[in-house]
Amino acid sequence: LALMLQHIYNDERGVTCFDRYFDHLKHVAPSWPPALRDFAQDDARYVLNGPRTLHDAWLWQLRVHKMNSPTGVTTSVELELELAADQSRLKLHYLDVNGLHTQLTPLRWPDKPVDLLVHEFSQDDGGMFRHVLVFDRGVQVDIRFGGFGVA
Repeated sequence: LALMLQHIYNDERGVTCFDRYFDHLKHVAPSWPPALRDFAQDDARYVLNGPRTLHDAWLWQLRVHKMNSPTGVTTSVELELELAADQSRLKLHYLDVNGLHTQLTPLRWPDKPVDLLVHEFSQDDGGMFRHVLVFDRGVQVDIRFGGFGVA
């Protein structure tokens, strides 16, 4: 797995383990904004199969929006995924974005879609949130943000 993940890990057999991540969420997520807390703690978003899982979703669009405000420029990001279960689209909105790191070119077969393998939410010491999405073939998205919504 990507080095960007803090709590999801591969064990000695190479199995992806979520136990530390879900334990971490139990402690920190209750203080998060409701939309973020509810989405991050929804087990159905992490299972291998199911109508709401993000596993195997395809990255459909990634949009960055910049707006001038009285306090300066604000950035928001819209990440659109196509869910594998029914090809429906899910839009994740990140507000007050202060960091976006991506690797969007697959390491091989660049003309084929990439599947989402795992995703992880966390919060840094400064209070900013982070969502790391790891796709197959080396594609990754790492967003640091202050607000979150789902459409």
